[in-house]
Amino acid sequence: MSDPPIPEQHAGKAYQLVAFSNVHVLRVADNALIPFDNANRDYIAYLQWLAVPNTADPAPAPTNAQKAATQLAQPITLHSAATGALNGTYPIDTDTRRAMTTALASVNAGQGLPGGAPTFNLPDTSGTMHAFNQANFIAYHTALRDYVYQLRNIITTGTGGLPSSTLNIP
Repeated sequence: MSDPPIPEQHAGKAYQLVAFSNVHVLRVADNALIPFDNANRDYIAYLQWLAVPNTADPAPAPTNAQKAATQLAQPITLHSAATGALNGTYPIDTDTRRAMTTALASVNAGQGLPGGAPTFNLPDTSGTMHAFNQANFIAYHTALRDYVYQLRNIITTGTGGLPSSTLNIP
């Protein structure tokens, strides 16, 4: 198997940088996503192309859906007007949201918070536990539910304004 030919200079059209990636470049001719790996012959050809000198086209601006997907993968900031001890930055990964939804189902079934406890303990991104009473827990869950819903709607439709990543509860 022979090495791929080094692309000729195409006024920046042979390669394009990739939005949200600093480890790949796109080869325009065949839409191949090339990893930045010195053992990869396509990456070596890209480096040789750059040395001519050439410049890859810039990455296209991220779409609204891409921005929403990125935002959904990031933690949120919670601000409680009445309970400052809850203020912090919280993960919103799937497991955390699932645990919160399960706890809310228990509350809605009249069983109270898990284990009959007066508070629901939730860690922030640093691992510090915060004790949410039932009213604060419901308010946070509702705000988070609406935030995730809005982002998923933008991901699906590509339209709408991105919500603030700071959630405010009483």
